Amino acid sequence: MFQKIDQSHPHTQRIPILGLGLCLLMAYIAETYFEIADITGAFVAGVILYNLPDSGYIEQKMDITSYMFFGLVFFASIGLKTVLTGITP
Repeated sequence: MFQKIDQSHPHTQRIPILGLGLCLLMAYIAETYFEIADITGAFVAGVILYNLPDSGYIEQKMDITSYMFFGLVFFASIGLKTVLTGITP
């Protein structure tokens, strides 16, 4: 699917937006249905997107967004899932 869109609309905003949607969808599926870390699903989506001819363009468009927003959300979610009951002084 991405190959066809990438060939018909090269270097357009549609590709990074659809790639982001794929990453979020795969993260949700990994967490909900397979009960593994959501970052695993996003990683698999990244591997899929890396094989596109416009992977460099997607990386360029998502670089700042990933550092400023998604990194913070990821570490906050990990912190919220941390259980400190087993730690003793």
